[in-house]
Amino acid sequence: MLYMVTVWFPPDKAAEVKQRIEDLPARPSYLKLINQYLLADGERGIKIYHLYQVEQEKADAGLQALFGRLALFGTMPGYTWCIEPLISADDAMQLM
Repeated sequence: MLYMVTVWFPPDKAAEVKQRIEDLPARPSYLKLINQYLLADGERGIKIYHLYQVEQEKADAGLQALFGRLALFGTMPGYTWCIEPLISADDAMQLM
């Protein structure tokens, strides 16, 4: 199971975001960070994509872990996020 986590925050909050990331508890072993991609997103500020892989039998626990980590940013003004479960094109075609 793959989860795409997208976050946005104002550029003036970058130092605070960095500090909160450093203060995060360790990720559970079943929640593997595949990669991160960062870009400027105009008026929305900084946008970061995080791609996570979770063993299928741990999908619910992985989603809960992601929610728990993102909740630590909930009090930061201008910080927004979204979690999207992903499926490969091959797997999607098999469902049709």
